[in-house]
Amino acid sequence: MLLIVVVDFFIPKKHELWHWGILPRTKQGLLGILFAPWLHANIGHWLANAPPFFCMGYFLLLRSEKQFFYVCAFGVVVGGLGVWCIGRESYHVGLSGLIFSFFGYLMVTPCYEDPVRIVSLLVTVVVGFFYAGLLMPKFSSDKDSASTSWEGHMCGAAAGVAWCFMYHRFLAPHSTYRSIDDEPNI
Repeated sequence: MLLIVVVDFFIPKKHELWHWGILPRTKQGLLGILFAPWLHANIGHWLANAPPFFCMGYFLLLRSEKQFFYVCAFGVVVGGLGVWCIGRESYHVGLSGLIFSFFGYLMVTPCYEDPVRIVSLLVTVVVGFFYAGLLMPKFSSDKDSASTSWEGHMCGAAAGVAWCFMYHRFLAPHSTYRSIDDEPNI
């Protein structure tokens, strides 16, 4: 990703790579769903995305490599489709959607564990403390938040929560999900 940002720096303005991002409700924007996470507006944008990507990605990899790749794929496609459907008419690029897929997944995972693992709760608290505020740049009045894709944040988080639910409810081989119907009658 950093290499793409550096190469993009040397490309003439009219050919910059962010034009391959998600442009909502256009045919080109559908292709952008796959390209957007790997493209950034500038080096500062990449530097802002890299730490949460590596931090939450690490926490997700601690759970399992397979889950990391599932959340990545689901977050890119479903979160990207969400941005394509509801996003404002502007190019949406960057890892934010994927990062918030990680965020959504990590935040709700303890809800599906029985018994709840203390490590999952600790990860949820740490991730929530450091990154929950990034979900709401839409309500901030500063200039930088106007260019932030709050749609990417929200759709990414929703995709992470949706994947967590689907995986633990329907796909997990030895799911630890316990429904209300499993409660003993007292």
